[in-house]
Amino acid sequence: MDIATLAAFEAIREVKYRYFHALDSKDWDAFGALFAEDAVTDYSEAAPVGMTPSAPAFGRSAIVKHVSGSVQSWLTVHHGFSPLIEVVGPDDATAKWMMDDQLYRREEGAWKKFLHGFGTYHERYARREGRWLYTYIKLTRHHIDLF
Repeated sequence: MDIATLAAFEAIREVKYRYFHALDSKDWDAFGALFAEDAVTDYSEAAPVGMTPSAPAFGRSAIVKHVSGSVQSWLTVHHGFSPLIEVVGPDDATAKWMMDDQLYRREEGAWKKFLHGFGTYHERYARREGRWLYTYIKLTRHHIDLF
């Protein structure tokens, strides 16, 4: 493996870290900065049984609006691990990340666990102006515990 590929792997790992950090800290400017202007997200396979799946979001602004509107009032904790990253061109890459997330909502003045989920992120990235950015994210959940 050459040094450029290793550098791409590390940069993509950092993008994922920043995604979870911005999401969990509700830093929507930092979150949006991780996406290409023409990015697409599809969280339709992430909704618990009985909840309405969301439609895909097209474009950075729509993605930030959708995600922030979905989790702004919740306490969220996300972990990503075991990435399978493939650099498919000098400025293009894909990755699959296993994930674990916990969502809490306020009830009677305290945070109560609402959901603990497990799944896989399927992602595409492009290097634009020297930075790796998301161009596509699909989250597929394998299991959800509701509380």
